[in-house]
Amino acid sequence: ELMYRHALLSGVRCIEIDVFGGPNGEPQVYHKFTPTSRISFRSVIQMINDFAFACRGGCSAGCSGGRSGAAGSCKRTVRSDVMHCCSVRGGSGDDGRECVGGCECASDFPVIISIENHCPIAMQERMVRILKSVLGDRLYVGGGDASPHALRGRVLLKGKKLEVAASAG
Repeated sequence: ELMYRHALLSGVRCIEIDVFGGPNGEPQVYHKFTPTSRISFRSVIQMINDFAFACRGGCSAGCSGGRSGAAGSCKRTVRSDVMHCCSVRGGSGDDGRECVGGCECASDFPVIISIENHCPIAMQERMVRILKSVLGDRLYVGGGDASPHALRGRVLLKGKKLEVAASAG
């Protein structure tokens, strides 16, 4: 789980998740044929929700994509995929803000979850319920402007759509 957190806080914008059937009808994430831990799909999606657009370090600004927070805001640095939180106190930054040392924010550009799905239909339906309940409005379900700028702060899904067998009759 911590690797997902680290990747997101480092600015990674695409996460691949291998999902398999688990006990009690709950999907699990792991890499088949490798010695990795099995973790619940829900906990991975929760980790993405909590850290895809979060800050790390001593930032109290709660910055998210250049939008002002109660204690400050973010500004872009030379690396455009990382933001630094800044307080409204100072005048040492080029925009008149004093940057908080050691605090970086992940990019606010969309996060793409690439799902490699190995689950039966019933478990896929469970995955949909988990995605909707955990991600809420962050989950992009189509419609409107789909440019990267318009999708800031949103989560997109990438995966194969399974064909449902036609019923006999």
